[in-house]
Amino acid sequence: MTNQKLITICVPTYHRAKNVVGLVQELLDFELNDQIEILVIDNDSPDNTFEELSKFSHHNNVSIFKNEKNIGFTRSLLRCFNLCKTEYLIYLPDDDILYKDGISELLSFLPTLDLDFLAPRWKKTDGLHMRGRGSDKVKEISLTGLRGQCDHTPGCVYRASSLRFSEKYILERLDKDCPLAFFFPQTILLFMAKLNNLKLYSSPILLGGYRPEGSLPEALDPAGNSYMSYMSLSASFNIYLGMKHFYEDMLTKFYDSPLVDELKVFSDAHNLNLYNIIDDAVCFSDDSESKSLGESFRVGSIKNIFNPIKSFRYLVKFLIVKLKALRYK
Repeated sequence: MTNQKLITICVPTYHRAKNVVGLVQELLDFELNDQIEILVIDNDSPDNTFEELSKFSHHNNVSIFKNEKNIGFTRSLLRCFNLCKTEYLIYLPDDDILYKDGISELLSFLPTLDLDFLAPRWKKTDGLHMRGRGSDKVKEISLTGLRGQCDHTPGCVYRASSLRFSEKYILERLDKDCPLAFFFPQTILLFMAKLNNLKLYSSPILLGGYRPEGSLPEALDPAGNSYMSYMSLSASFNIYLGMKHFYEDMLTKFYDSPLVDELKVFSDAHNLNLYNIIDDAVCFSDDSESKSLGESFRVGSIKNIFNPIKSFRYLVKFLIVKLKALRYK
């Protein structure tokens, strides 16, 4: 039976007791307890996260779960879908923030439109809105516009019952060590939803944003300087390569879809540009501009100039990724 409340805010967390406890308290302070559920899944944190969260158990709209072992981000996210009892689910990382006005607007808006996914606007730490997220008016998301709306989806709204169908496929990809399933299961979920003719929309609602004091991306050092570690380079390459294989698989599975021609164009463009995509892999910078691998390498080398062993390892690993990318030039 569907819960009478409309939205569950789902927060997977790991080893960040202070972050998640503060976030839950903020959500409770919205005083919307009769309209929203709060669901937190602790991914077997080694610290006192679960014990701290248990202090909220007396609230009738807060549910706290702890995984028996660390099952990773993707399985924790899928567990959120399975535990959700309301019609809609909002995925919220434990170091991000929701705005009360945004939630209130969303609660009024959702009953007016039959949708399976909504991408609201999301604010970056510099006060600007995330490029590609949300829109200036409510509109349906095209297949080609989907990547910008779903790669990283804090604050996005899902109709839980409509999207559970993709769980088996995502887990299959995860078991095959697919980096796309590991880093961006939302991309798989929403592409499959679109190809199954579900209703995906973007919206001008400003629902939340990144918390300024939140966790730093891996490509930023504590001082905010720009460089890209080998893990970032390797992950970027593997993710884009995973996208190539995913598109090919979708073309096979959805060969009779009305969107197959659009998907074919999208897939071909991705394959042709895979080398350039990797060569221009985004490296976070102060002015939010992309840096090429070469620029990233130079910055990384300068940072490690007094550590020749680390610099040499950085060079070798950089060249490995570069050579891999040449296969797709």
